[in-house]
Amino acid sequence: MPSQRGTGDDGRLMARARPPWLLVSSFALLLACTSSEPAGSEGTAPASPDGPPVTGSLEPAPQPTPSGEGSNEGAVPGELPLAPPATPTTPAAPGAPVTLQLSELCAAAEQNGWGPIERDRSNGEQEPGDGGPLVLGSTVFSKGLGTHAPSAVSFALGGSCSVFSARVGVDAEMKGAGSVSFQVLGDGQLLGETGELTGADGERALELDVSGVQQLQLVVAAGAGNGSDHADWADARITCASTLPACPVAQPAVPRYDGYELVWQDEFDVEGAPDPANWSFETGFVRNEEAQWYQPENASVRSGFLIIEGRRERVPNPSYRAGSNDWKTSRQLAEYTSASLHSRGKQSFRFGRLELRARFPAYTGLWPAWWMLGNDGEWPSNGEIDILEFYNGALHANFVVGTNTRWEGNWDAVATPLTALGDADWDVRFHLYRMDWDEQRIVLSVDGRELNSLTLSELRNPDGRSPFSNPAYTLLNLAIGGQAGGNPSNVPFPVRYEIDFVRVFQQVE
Repeated sequence: MPSQRGTGDDGRLMARARPPWLLVSSFALLLACTSSEPAGSEGTAPASPDGPPVTGSLEPAPQPTPSGEGSNEGAVPGELPLAPPATPTTPAAPGAPVTLQLSELCAAAEQNGWGPIERDRSNGEQEPGDGGPLVLGSTVFSKGLGTHAPSAVSFALGGSCSVFSARVGVDAEMKGAGSVSFQVLGDGQLLGETGELTGADGERALELDVSGVQQLQLVVAAGAGNGSDHADWADARITCASTLPACPVAQPAVPRYDGYELVWQDEFDVEGAPDPANWSFETGFVRNEEAQWYQPENASVRSGFLIIEGRRERVPNPSYRAGSNDWKTSRQLAEYTSASLHSRGKQSFRFGRLELRARFPAYTGLWPAWWMLGNDGEWPSNGEIDILEFYNGALHANFVVGTNTRWEGNWDAVATPLTALGDADWDVRFHLYRMDWDEQRIVLSVDGRELNSLTLSELRNPDGRSPFSNPAYTLLNLAIGGQAGGNPSNVPFPVRYEIDFVRVFQQVE
């Protein structure tokens, strides 16, 4: 990311072809693999969508009344909208009912339209655990099932449970696309259904009486096309007389590379603020005449991800001076907020393989980045490496060193349009960014595709030295607007830059 230069359409998501077996309706598919015994209790027809939730109803979930665009009334100030804490699966006192999260229970059978059904993540690609956080509207859920229509999953309840509840809808990662319907069956009888929901419809609150049900089935049917049908059963839970068999959520393994060892990582697996042993924050207006006010409140760890949220909201500038010509002090208000984290003074590295798995929405006006700065000296003589930088429809992979003019960089920059990297839903998926760095060379890549490379001897400071032979720290930020980011006025805030992990491998001596 340019450090101190000077001062300091969305196409519709492409549908994936359905394999032939998925042309069978998801309802019929599920009945073929579950019991045909009569239900232990009468099925309940869906109630009217008006009025308070009752047994058998599926309703629009209560939505917070906004106190300003990008804010949520009732949310903890400065924190991302978050579902109420999920009730964990824990043993109950003798005779007392227990609430169980379905994502922690063993499924009796399951089918999914694309990849596996995910536990506590949204639908991803072909491997377990490769989805993103579960997000309905602007609410992040820590527990639930991520599916792709048409899908079906069943659980053996043994007649011991009484109430099933969930929040359902098309995951926000689909940017308003997608069309699905949710169905809940007990022993083959329909207990409730939502009707067709699109990605623009928001979430629905669901609560159903499952008394006496032996086999609970959750079905998602596809609407028009199925390429965008990422359907979430968020906070899906069941109240039972006793616990049911649990299956641990599988965690993706950290890869092993020949000749390398893992020396540092942040997997973002502890909810709350980012680990202070690894990260500090930049605050206020910082660089590049950007529009956002950086504040720690916009970064938090949720559902195994570091989430940096960009918001359209006004905050006062305490450094404002009437009549000032300095961009940092001439603005009375900031119109946007975001977060910028760095590891300076806490974690720094010299040579190795650095990896980050992340996702960001590719809107004009946003400027997400993962970059490195040398520990010593001022910019740009300390050396800058932009491993991930996006703006104006392209990934930018850059190296910067100093010149004889203070704060003026000598750049080796390569821009790669997203259109050259994949299809129209490229930014819906997570991608692996990598820097391979040794004494001779640096290679920057995404998903194994080289974006830029540098032989260290070819780019030096005026004193003849390469700053890339020295230790450097890392930065993660989501900038808005500024000298390169573009006009953010059409961005549908709030938006999220989601980081799954940061890892550093070094060669074994």
